[in-house]
Amino acid sequence: MKKEDLKTDEIVILIDASYLEKIGHTMRDFFSHIVKRKLPKADLPALIEGLALDAGIRPGDNHIQVIFIHPNLLQKLTFCEPSDLNEELHSVAFRSNLGEFSFSSFSTEALTSSDSMVADFAQALSVSQGTRQVILVGDMALYGDETVKALQEAKDREVCHFSIDPNEAARFPFRHCNLGYSLLHALGVRPEELE
Repeated sequence: MKKEDLKTDEIVILIDASYLEKIGHTMRDFFSHIVKRKLPKADLPALIEGLALDAGIRPGDNHIQVIFIHPNLLQKLTFCEPSDLNEELHSVAFRSNLGEFSFSSFSTEALTSSDSMVADFAQALSVSQGTRQVILVGDMALYGDETVKALQEAKDREVCHFSIDPNEAARFPFRHCNLGYSLLHALGVRPEELE
């Protein structure tokens, strides 16, 4: 199948699960010390909704496809609930005032690295039919210049990249959002606790 023939929802959130696990786990531990209380596991649906809102999605009858790419060794996310990538985060959906979020999870098995698989998916989403917005959560530097170029040259679609590094806003030619804000909200950290 050619990349152009890939059928997707209009809005796709592509998540590098290894990256999200690393950042989510680190932030949960770090901010537990800052706010002087043990933080609960993050509410994953709240995190996904936060990403969508920060990327500019507004309430409506949107169809939002959430794709997790993960190495075979990573079967569960430790910082959030639900967390099982094969059971709880694959072929499931939830509805909110933003629309319907449908989840898929793909393991690299032993075929390729997760970085390479994220890059392939991102490049496919840059030309796929029906996609009008690509929201990518991950470390863009790991996905190669070809991926950056494909996303930069994507026609008729908006690209938004979430990471924890604010310097990436200047490094890459598409919109950047800070992953930390949505993560803190999903972890139950209140703004007044950070003052």
